[in-house]
Amino acid sequence: MFGIMAASEMFIFNEGSRRITVMSARSQRRGRTTPKQSNASLLPVYIGIGVVLLVGVILLAIGASGSKPPTGTTTISDASLAGYPTMGKADAPVTVVEFGDYQCPGCAAYANDQGKKIKESYVDTGKVKFVFHELPISSHAHAYVAAQAARIAGDQGKFWEMHELLFAKQTEWAPLSPAQVKVKFSEYAQELGLDVTAFNQSLESNKYRSEIDKASQESLAAGIQSTPSFVINGKIYQASGLDQAIEAALAGK
Repeated sequence: MFGIMAASEMFIFNEGSRRITVMSARSQRRGRTTPKQSNASLLPVYIGIGVVLLVGVILLAIGASGSKPPTGTTTISDASLAGYPTMGKADAPVTVVEFGDYQCPGCAAYANDQGKKIKESYVDTGKVKFVFHELPISSHAHAYVAAQAARIAGDQGKFWEMHELLFAKQTEWAPLSPAQVKVKFSEYAQELGLDVTAFNQSLESNKYRSEIDKASQESLAAGIQSTPSFVINGKIYQASGLDQAIEAALAGK
């Protein structure tokens, strides 16, 4: 065995074991290596790891169950939904009510992705009747006029087409001024093949002002506090739990 000193460390070569051991100058001065930490001192570490693993198992179990609890309840009934835009079979076994705001980014994210899948899987197959309940938030400058634009398009049988277009192009019209946004909505009406003159006249006259006001008041009275929110059998859900909630309702749970 021989050693080579380099700076503050010594590299020791043991011919028998064919190993190289690195010893710091500090260890050499002490004449012994640093003692190993006792098992007792590591006990808190082991306990902490165990707790983390246990929590992880619990969270995985919850996620595997595929269900999320409702965030609240509401008193809105089917009778109170008369006059709201509806799609799907009138006698579908499950009714889903969306409370939405056309300028809400979360509502657009739902409509442009999950909403299309919900329609294909449940509405188009006759399992769900879907109702859109306007809830324009006051901090969104154009949400109110957008809600009217969709209703006015509905006068010419194109509510859902305008509904989808407003969400699909939300980032296009949301930054505009009030005057510019009406021009943009008029362009959408033309794109959908509507009578643009009639559309513009209805938009300028605030044709659906009372209906949108009523929708907002009813939403707040029902305890709806955010958009998008969804109601099934009097229970309020968020978009993340909607598919599971529909399946549970179809199963009679």
